[in-house]
Amino acid sequence: MHAFVRIILAFLCLGALQTVSADQTAETLLQTSTDRAKSIRSLTARIELSWGSPKQTLKRSTGSIKLMKPNFALIELTGDYPLTTLASDGRSRYLFSNKTKYSLTAADPDGKNIDTPWWIFPVRFFFTQDLKPFGPDSPNWTSISFAGSETIAGVGYRVLEIAGDKPMSYTARYYFDDGLLRRSVVTFTGGPVFTAQIEQVKTRNNLRSRDFAFRPSPSARLDTGAESKMLALGESGPDFSLSTSDGKL
Repeated sequence: MHAFVRIILAFLCLGALQTVSADQTAETLLQTSTDRAKSIRSLTARIELSWGSPKQTLKRSTGSIKLMKPNFALIELTGDYPLTTLASDGRSRYLFSNKTKYSLTAADPDGKNIDTPWWIFPVRFFFTQDLKPFGPDSPNWTSISFAGSETIAGVGYRVLEIAGDKPMSYTARYYFDDGLLRRSVVTFTGGPVFTAQIEQVKTRNNLRSRDFAFRPSPSARLDTGAESKMLALGESGPDFSLSTSDGKL
């Protein structure tokens, strides 16, 4: 009986050690990848995005990215996503929903607003090392684990998996190659799956701030947000009241 108990305890201890080891491997992978991202000054790559669900036709966008710390970027996309260009020249961030209309905001000093589409994690991780799907200010994940090694199109990756339940349930897998985040897959429970993949990655670029100088074409117009506040043709206006000349309603 005592020998049987010792065997059971040995198996339980082995399982606990394996769990701790997996968690430690995940934490180590995250830390080394974070350090690697912080050490890279610039990055250029081709990018492919896809999203969809079993009830939706898979949609795709492809393009190129050019990034430099602390807050320089040029992301150019073609395809289904309503974004053609995100450009940050270090002072201003230009966001084009199409080739003729753009929004303009101040560039965050640390590149924190270079995150559109929000699931381009290889870009976000380059600037902020943030992996939470809903942003750095969202609730932390509930679990983190090392998901082993995986080979895709001849490239070997070490895979980190996180899961959370707020503000909605999700599972996210991040694929690292030599400490560099190359692929991300975010799955929402009962919802769509978002994938981002970068290829032809170069990190030894002699980029300078002048390489990110950007000016919208004369035909593009600035979207001030006024259009979104206007009523559509035939739409009823809100209730309102005005005072008469003698002060009565």
